Amino acid sequence: MLFGGEPDPQFLSQCADRLDGLWEEKRRLIETERRRFKERIDRSWGATFSSVEKLLYLYSDIAEFFSRQCCDEDGHWRIQANQKPPSGWLNQTLNVANMRTIRISLSILDLIKAGRCNDAYGLLRVLYEVRVVREFILARGEEVAERYVDHMAVMEKKSFDAERRWTSPPEGHRETIENQIREIASKYDMKRFSRDYGWAYPDLPNPTFKSLATAVDQNEHYLFTNASHQLHGSMYGIFGVGGGEDAIAIGSTLHGVHSVVWYVARFLRRGAQRSLERMPRSDVHEFVLDGACASLLSLLAKDVAENALSCLKSLEAATDDPSRSERLSMYEELRSNGGLALDR
Repeated sequence: MLFGGEPDPQFLSQCADRLDGLWEEKRRLIETERRRFKERIDRSWGATFSSVEKLLYLYSDIAEFFSRQCCDEDGHWRIQANQKPPSGWLNQTLNVANMRTIRISLSILDLIKAGRCNDAYGLLRVLYEVRVVREFILARGEEVAERYVDHMAVMEKKSFDAERRWTSPPEGHRETIENQIREIASKYDMKRFSRDYGWAYPDLPNPTFKSLATAVDQNEHYLFTNASHQLHGSMYGIFGVGGGEDAIAIGSTLHGVHSVVWYVARFLRRGAQRSLERMPRSDVHEFVLDGACASLLSLLAKDVAENALSCLKSLEAATDDPSRSERLSMYEELRSNGGLALDR
C-alpha cells in the first residue's frame, strides 16, 4: 500500500529498479546529445575558439610575467590596506584585474563549449566591470589605486555584517575587520568612503558604476544592462539572448555565441595591451621585442573576426535571424580594420 498506510517494501524496490533503468536510458541519450553538440560546435566554431584561446593564453603569459613583479620571494602576493607593495598600488591592482579577467574568460569559454551561451553572456558583465574599474584607476594613478585597495576593508565589513544576520562568524574575524576599518578611518571621510564606489571619491563627486564608465568613455553600458538581464529573474532574462526557444530548451544551444565571442576577444586584447603598457621598458625585452607582442595581439583579434565571420555565413541557424546582417557587418568591419575596431 502506497497511501494511507505503510508502503509496501516490494513495491518500493520495484519503483527503484524501474527508475534506475529509466535513468540509464536517459543518461545514454544525454551523452549522445552532448557528443553530437560537441561535434557540431567544433565544426562551426572550432577555429574561432582556437583564436580566442590564443588570445587568452598569450594574455595569461603576459599576466604571469607581470605578477612576478608583485610577489614576495616565496612567490606569494597579498594586498593589505596601509601596506604598500614594493611594486606600488597601481601595479598590484592591475595584476588583480588581469587574474580576474583570465579566470572569468576561462569560465565563459567552458560555458560556450557546453552550449550555455546565456550564462556565458551573463558573465560578460563581470568582464565589463573589471575593464571599467581598471581603466578608471589606470587613468588616475597611485592615489586612486591605494583607495581602491583600502576599500576592500569596507566591502569585507559589509559582507561580514550580512553574514552575521544569519550565522555566527568567528569572533576573531570580526576583530580583524574592525581593526582594518579603524586604520583606514583616519584617512578618509567614512560617510562617503563606505559607499559601494566610495574609493572613486573625490575624483567623482557621487561615484556610481555608470559614472565610472562615463568617466573612462566606455560607451558600452548597454552590455552591462543586457548581461545583467541574464543574471536576474526578469522575463527578458529567462527568454535569453538567443530568442524565445531558449526558455524551454534546457539542452545545449549555439544561439548567442557570436556576441559572447566578440566581446571576450575585445576584453582580452585590451587587457593584455594595458599590461604591456605598464611593464617597465627594461623588462619588456624579456617577453617581446620591438612591439611584436602588440602586433601579435592585433593579428589574433583579426583572426577571431575572420573566423567568426566565416562561421556566421555558414551557420544555418542564423539564416532567418533578423539581427544576422547587423552581426555580419560588425565582423566585416573588424576584418577590414585588422582587428583595431576591437578597442572601440
